[in-house]
Amino acid sequence: MRTPANLAESLDLALEVADLGSWDVDLATGVAVWNRRHASMQGYPPDLAAPTLQHWQRLVHADDQALVASAYERACRERSLFAIEHRLRRADTGEVRWLALRGRFLYDADGRAARLMGVSFDITDRKRADERVRESEMRFRHMANHAPVAIWITEPDGSCTFLNDRWYEWTGQTPATGLGTGWLDAVHPEDRAGAAAEFMAATAQQRPFQLEYRLRRHDGAYRWAIDAAAPRRSADGEFLGFIGSVLDITDRKAVEEELRRRQGELQTMLDLLPVGVGIAHDPAAREITVSPALARLLRVEDPAQNVSKTGQARDRLLYRCLRDGVEVADEDLPMQRACLLATDVRDDELDLVFPDGTRITLMISASPLFDEVGKVRGAIATHVDITSLKQIQRALEHADRQKDEFLAMLAHELRNPLAPIRNAAELLARLPLGNEAARTATSMIERQVTHLTRLVDDLLDVSRITRGRIELHREFIDLSDVIADAVETVQPLLQARGHRLEVVLSHPGLVVWGDRARLLQCVVNLLTNAAKYTEDGGRIQVRAASSGDSASIEVADSGMGIEPDLLPHVFELFVQGERGLARSQGGLGIGLSVVRSLAELHGGSVTARSDGAGRGATFTLQLPRAVRPPAQHRLPLSGSAPRRRILVVDDNADAANSLALVLQLDGHEARTVYSGREAVELVDAFAADVVLLDIGLPEIDGYEVARRIRSRVTRPVRLVAVSGYGRDDDRVRADQAGFDAYLVKPLAFENLERVLDG
Repeated sequence: MRTPANLAESLDLALEVADLGSWDVDLATGVAVWNRRHASMQGYPPDLAAPTLQHWQRLVHADDQALVASAYERACRERSLFAIEHRLRRADTGEVRWLALRGRFLYDADGRAARLMGVSFDITDRKRADERVRESEMRFRHMANHAPVAIWITEPDGSCTFLNDRWYEWTGQTPATGLGTGWLDAVHPEDRAGAAAEFMAATAQQRPFQLEYRLRRHDGAYRWAIDAAAPRRSADGEFLGFIGSVLDITDRKAVEEELRRRQGELQTMLDLLPVGVGIAHDPAAREITVSPALARLLRVEDPAQNVSKTGQARDRLLYRCLRDGVEVADEDLPMQRACLLATDVRDDELDLVFPDGTRITLMISASPLFDEVGKVRGAIATHVDITSLKQIQRALEHADRQKDEFLAMLAHELRNPLAPIRNAAELLARLPLGNEAARTATSMIERQVTHLTRLVDDLLDVSRITRGRIELHREFIDLSDVIADAVETVQPLLQARGHRLEVVLSHPGLVVWGDRARLLQCVVNLLTNAAKYTEDGGRIQVRAASSGDSASIEVADSGMGIEPDLLPHVFELFVQGERGLARSQGGLGIGLSVVRSLAELHGGSVTARSDGAGRGATFTLQLPRAVRPPAQHRLPLSGSAPRRRILVVDDNADAANSLALVLQLDGHEARTVYSGREAVELVDAFAADVVLLDIGLPEIDGYEVARRIRSRVTRPVRLVAVSGYGRDDDRVRADQAGFDAYLVKPLAFENLERVLDG
C-alpha cells in the first residue's frame, strides 16, 4: 500500500514526464507552490524563495493581461475551469513565450475561493507553427485571389472548399452558390455531365485530370475553359483532395480553329497544286515530307514518308540526284544548301534518276525557315517537273543548230557562185572597155552582187544575234565617217533609182564608242530601206545631230510611208509592207530587225515614225556619245604596195581564175590550183608570198592544207582564208589552223587590198 509521500512523488514524476508544470496558490496569502518545470517556464530558478501569485502576474505580456484577468474572474465566479493561453516575458532572458494554463478554484466552507490549483505547459512551438500555417494560408489566399486564373481546392470526397476571387468575378457566383458542388451549375448544360463524370472518376482514382468545357460568365456568355488539377497529399501520402485551376481559352480556341481552317485550306491548295512542295523539318534537312504532287513525282505512296536523300540508307535510296550529269553531294542539294547558308536557292535544275533507270528533270527553289529567335529550323521548296520542257528545249536547240548549219551552208552555196561573178565584174571594171552598154552591165552586176551579199550577211547576222554570238570590236568612231562610207556603199542603188540625197551634219565631230563595221551596217540598211521604199526620183535625207549625251542619225524619205497598224512591228523579223511594182527590190524583212539588235548592243535604240501611206518615213538611230581621246600621230606609209607572188587555191575554177586575173591586172604574179594537195606541192616551187586558200576543198579541207603548209614551209608565207562560210566558229578554226587573215566570199576588193598590204 502506497503512502501519501509515495503518491506525491509519483505525481511529480508523471508531470515531469509529461513536461507539465504544476502550481498551487493560496489566494489568502498569495503564496504559491510550483514544481521545477513551472519555474523553468517562467524563467525563475527552481529554488526561488517564497514564490507568489504576483511573480506570475508581473510576467504576463501587457497585451494579454486583460484577457488573463477576465478568464480568472469568470472561472472564479462561475466555478468553471480556469483555462487560458497567454504570452509571458521570461524573467531571466525577457524572451516572449506562450503558456497554456489549466486549473480549478477550491472554495472554503463559506464558499469563498481559497486556492487555485492547476498545470501549465509551454505551447510556444505550437503557436509558432500555427502562425506559420496562418501566414502560409494568408499568402496562398493572397496569391490565389490575385492570380489571373481561377483556383479551387476540394476535399477527399470531392466537395469544393475554396474558390478564389477570380472564379467569383468570372462566374458571378458567391461562396454560398459555388462551394461544394455548386461550381457545376456554371458549366454549360451540354458539358456538365461529362465534366462531373470525369471529375468524380479522377477523385475516385486520385489521379491528375484535365477538362475542357464551356463556362458561364457573369454576363451570361459562355467561354471555353481548360480545368486542370493535381492531387493534394499529406506528408505521409494521404490523399487530401485536389487543387486545380481554370483558364479562359476562348481566344486560343478561336486561334486554333482559324489555324485548322487555314491548314485545311493550305492542305487543299497543296493537294491541288501541280507544283510539288517539300518541307524540311530539321536544320540539316534530313527529314522531308512532301505534298501529294511531289509524292507522285518521287513515286512514294505516303506524303508523310521521309524522302530526304540524306536521311536514307544508301542501299535504299528512292532516287539519285544529278546536276549536269554529275552526282550532287548531299550538302549541295537545294534544301540542304538553303538550310546551311540560311539563304534562298533559286531555279536549281536537277535530274532525278530512279532505280529502274528512268529520270525526270526538276527545277527546285528553296527557302530557309526560321524559328522565333531567327535560327534556321528547316526549309520549304517548290519542285516543278520540267522534263517535257527540257525535251522541247533540247529539240529546239537541235533545230536551232540545224537552222544555223542550214543558213551557213546556204550562205556558203550562195557566196561561192557570187565570188566569180564579182571577180568577173571587177575584172570588167578594170578593163579599158569603151562600150557604154558594157560599163552599164558591169555596174548592174556589181550592184546586184552587193545586194545579194548583203541579204546573205543579214541572214547570218539574225542567227548570230538570236544566239547572242555577236561580238562588238569597239573603237572611237566619228559618225560623219560612218555616214560617208554608208552613202558611198549605197550610192549605186541611189543612182539607179534616181534619188536625190541630202546629207546634213548639224553637229560635226559626233564620236561614239562602237563597232565601226556594225554601225556602218546599220546605216547602210537604213539607207537601203529608204531607197527601196521610195519611188524613183524621190528625196532621201540623212541628218546627224546631238542632244545631251546622245548622238543620232536620222534617215528620212519621201517614199510610200508606213501604215499605222504596221508601224509598231517594222523592227520585227520578216515584217514588210505590201509589195507593189515599185518594190521589186524588197528584201527578206530582216534588215530593220538587225539594225534594232545592233543598236541595242551598243546601248542605243532605233525608232520609226510615219504619217501614213504615201507620206514618207523617218528612222532614227540613237547612240550614246563618247569623248575621243587625243589623236596619236602615225608616220605616213611610204611607197606603193609591193608586188606579190600569190597562189589562189579554190576548187571552183571560175572563182579561182577570175580572181587570179584581177590580181594580175593589179600587177601581182598569180597562179591557180584547184585542190589542196596541189597547193601543198606548189607553194614552195612557186615561192608564194601569199596563199588565198578556199576552206571547202575536196579530199583535204583548207584547215588541213594550212597546217601542212605551216609544217613544211620555213620561210614567211601569208595564209589568207577565202570562204563562203562566215561564222565566228569558222574564224576561230582558221586562226587555230595557222591562217593570218579571214575573208568571206564574194570578196570586197578593198578588204583584199588591205590584207595584201599588211
